[in-house]
Amino acid sequence: MSVKLTEEMLKAFPDARGHFGDFGGRFVSETLMDSL
Repeated sequence: MSVKLTEEMLKAFPDARGHFGDFGGRFVSETLMDSL
């Protein structure tokens, strides 16, 4: 069985710097959103 990773699938995970997607957003847990 072979798994083909697409660019769209890879964007679901952060890159080496912890950034997500084309615009470099970062994951913030739901519990911290009110503080921001």
